[in-house]
Amino acid sequence: MSIILQTGLESDHLEFRDSSLMADGQNFSTLLVVRSGGFRLERAFWFEPFCLERFISDLSSMDESLAGRAVLRPDFEPDHVTLEMLAGGSVRVTGEISDRDDPVNALTFGFLTDQTCLKPFIADLRKLANSHVAA
Repeated sequence: MSIILQTGLESDHLEFRDSSLMADGQNFSTLLVVRSGGFRLERAFWFEPFCLERFISDLSSMDESLAGRAVLRPDFEPDHVTLEMLAGGSVRVTGEISDRDDPVNALTFGFLTDQTCLKPFIADLRKLANSHVAA
């Protein structure tokens, strides 16, 4: 399953591609795909079900109140994707992903979109979360 934040812009893209529950049943795995201006990232990203549930809950609150932030971050890991509601209905999408190899490669990214992208994004994330419940 692929989950795309519909920004309406070719230059700014956030996608969780081929998202699924891992064989261990304890984590979700996805290919994180980011385009932010001239920067691109395609990297494996994983997170626990409770992290996904918290992210969905925070996104839903943001969508309803037009305030707040939601962070998807694996427990005990620094990599993260953050969405934050700004005044006027803009949504700031930021994140930091690194491979922690030697030498370290890292990407810190950010772009703006608007609140209209949240409802379909949340709905698709819920489908992924429900696949864990069904498993």
